[in-house]
Amino acid sequence: KMKTPAVAIKTQPQIPILQRHQLRVEAGDGIGLGKLMNESHESSRQNFENSTPDLDLLVSIAQTLPGVLGARLTGAGFGGATETLCECKRAQEIAVELSKRYAAESGITARVFVCRIADGAS
Repeated sequence: KMKTPAVAIKTQPQIPILQRHQLRVEAGDGIGLGKLMNESHESSRQNFENSTPDLDLLVSIAQTLPGVLGARLTGAGFGGATETLCECKRAQEIAVELSKRYAAESGITARVFVCRIADGAS
């Protein structure tokens, strides 16, 4: 009998999240997408164990800011970057506040970029 590798069991929750993520983007559902981003971060943190204390801090600060819909690590994890979905009109204010709070709590100055969601390359 072949056993299912532990890593396959750990990654299963992420697949439905990614499928629902795409549906929310296609539907223009920012609130639903933000909720899925939060779930995705928690799944990455718990199931993949690929987050770091710094990424968790950035995400947790972002999730408390007014106008933020969701936040998560991006890329493969293990350090690097987060992405935060927020109301357009508050994006610059959120970027400044996120950077300020993160520096106050970590002693590290984060580089924050404000971007817009766009169609991918065609």
